[in-house]
Amino acid sequence: MEETPILDNSTSSIVVRVSEEERQKYEEEIRKLYKQLDDKDDEINQQSQMVEKLKEQMLDQEEPLELSGALEEEFTVARLYINKIKSEVKSMVKRCHQLENLQLQCRKMEETGRELSSCHLLISQRL
Repeated sequence: MEETPILDNSTSSIVVRVSEEERQKYEEEIRKLYKQLDDKDDEINQQSQMVEKLKEQMLDQEEPLELSGALEEEFTVARLYINKIKSEVKSMVKRCHQLENLQLQCRKMEETGRELSSCHLLISQRL
């Protein structure tokens, strides 16, 4: 059966039915993205804790500590890594919101499809 897009004049949007299989696919994708988001969050927390421990170690020194080139490089790499992870998390959050919005639209489309089917039934009964 061919799906025909339906123009909803009240909202000026196109309504397309989404199969249960597609809905499950979207929901699974959302679950995966949330899992990745949790993993990245844990990774950020670990890296932040490492940086804080290194800062504390530096402050605990009685004498001023001159950072060696290697230590400075490690701090720079850690900061860059944390910034990269933060960027990835923001991107994943954005994707999650997009998928949630898509899922909401799918539900609305299915409801509109059910309403349309009811209208078709009423029309066919009156003819």
